[in-house]
Amino acid sequence: MKGIVAKRITKKFSDETLLEEASFVLPKRGLFLILGESGSGKSTLFDMLSGIDRNYQGELVVFGRSFKRMKEEECASFRLQNIGFLRQNYDLLPHETVLENVLLPAGYRKDRKALFYKAVTLLKEVGLLEKKKSLAYVLSGGEKQRLSFARALILDPSLLLCDEPTGALDKASALSLFALLKKESKRRLIVISTHDPSFFSSGVDGIFEIKNHKIICKKSIIPKEEGETALKNERCKFPFVYWMKHASHLLKTRKFRSAFAVLLLSFSFLGLGLSSYLSRNVTSKMGKAFSSLIGEKAIVMSLKNEKTPTVSDIQSALLEEVAN
Repeated sequence: MKGIVAKRITKKFSDETLLEEASFVLPKRGLFLILGESGSGKSTLFDMLSGIDRNYQGELVVFGRSFKRMKEEECASFRLQNIGFLRQNYDLLPHETVLENVLLPAGYRKDRKALFYKAVTLLKEVGLLEKKKSLAYVLSGGEKQRLSFARALILDPSLLLCDEPTGALDKASALSLFALLKKESKRRLIVISTHDPSFFSSGVDGIFEIKNHKIICKKSIIPKEEGETALKNERCKFPFVYWMKHASHLLKTRKFRSAFAVLLLSFSFLGLGLSSYLSRNVTSKMGKAFSSLIGEKAIVMSLKNEKTPTVSDIQSALLEEVAN
């Protein structure tokens, strides 16, 4: 079983073609680069490799599974358990701790103690163990990317997609990240997209380039593969307590914004109540004023056979009322 098999993939946005009849094959393990200029379709390709984007022509099989043949819920569960992400903008929760960010994808799992020890081990490997109680927003760019890397590995994915992971890093941080990726590529398939291969050109197992809507192989050294890749296929259901925990944490860390929202909501309910009260009061006063104009007797008209009254009917009724 191969890691990724893409056959004649075509992807279009309206009249713009990003990929046309593109094909490539990647093994189950190793470190591979996807090169291409900005806008060439690297991020779109990653969305397809992860099953986020399934609107394309052709066949794309990831570790023996075709996203097009999965239901949406099944696709999301497979992605969560078997595919990790490392993005340029980190995708961290800034007001949660370093440790909480690492454990974030594992909220559906019940083996909390084992996951805690694994998270601590990962933080030690990336050099962030001493900052496990720090909030994510106080970290430097390199530290945030290493934290994102640790979080991507917490569920031990078979495929790790890195979209421009060094774009916002200095040279030292980029080299440090590359060393971590190289180490992990012996256990899993890692694909890196970048427009600047200077940090990765040596030491990778293969280089591909998106050019003229095709995916061209520029270098390929297939690493030795040992054993089978065990894919996880659990039902991923996050408990209600999980969502409430993060919601309450967000309220606590953003006290001013939360207080303003509560105040605004209170004024909204107060306005609705006042509007309802004034509406009933005005209606009552208008009724009394109308009664004083026409007297105590009301004009009552009965319709026979649901016939709509004409102007002459109304005039006759008014004259009869005046005469009385």
